[in-house]
Amino acid sequence: MTTVWRAILIVLLLNVVAFGGSVAWLFKSGRLDWDRYDRVVEILKSTVEQEAMEKEKAQRLALEAEAIEKKQAWLERVRQGPVSIEHRLSQKQDSRKIARQQHERLQQGRQALLANMEHRKQIIESLASKIQAQQDQLEESQQKETQRRESDGFKNALRMLEQVSPRQSKQLMVQLVNEGKSDRAVAYLAAMKPRKAAMILKQFTKEEELPVFAALIDGLRQQ
Repeated sequence: MTTVWRAILIVLLLNVVAFGGSVAWLFKSGRLDWDRYDRVVEILKSTVEQEAMEKEKAQRLALEAEAIEKKQAWLERVRQGPVSIEHRLSQKQDSRKIARQQHERLQQGRQALLANMEHRKQIIESLASKIQAQQDQLEESQQKETQRRESDGFKNALRMLEQVSPRQSKQLMVQLVNEGKSDRAVAYLAAMKPRKAAMILKQFTKEEELPVFAALIDGLRQQ
């Protein structure tokens, strides 16, 4: 090992004293002997060992720095890990919130639609009830009118109207309408022979008689 170091140091020494003959000249001139040479070798050896140690230390420090940097990067990833999880959880919560709001809006729309349908149903039922009541009232009126026409009193009055003059029958019709008995007057005209009823209606020639005439015609149309 000493021989190797000496070889290395000799090369270094040769470089320091400008190579080759300078070393021999130092020996010949008595300025360099083996003791001095060994001391120089020891100095240079110490310098080289120190440089090697420093180089090794520098490499070790570089490796340690790299390890620390990797550890810090790992710690940073670990530190950011929970943040990412929280972010994902927050996104899930937001999605659930949006879904819940959409569900609530759908439910509100459904309730409003059902309420509107129920309201319309009530309106339809009310209209149907009124129509049925009117139909029942009409049927009842028709039944009563049928019974009245078939009664002896109605038949006798009808026979009398057919026997008197059209002018007299007209006057009786005017009286019935003015008394609010338009339906009875219309019933008499509807039950008469068409020719007799037409002769009575022709008697309405005065202007003041036109409202009575219109009421009778309208009643006959509804028969």
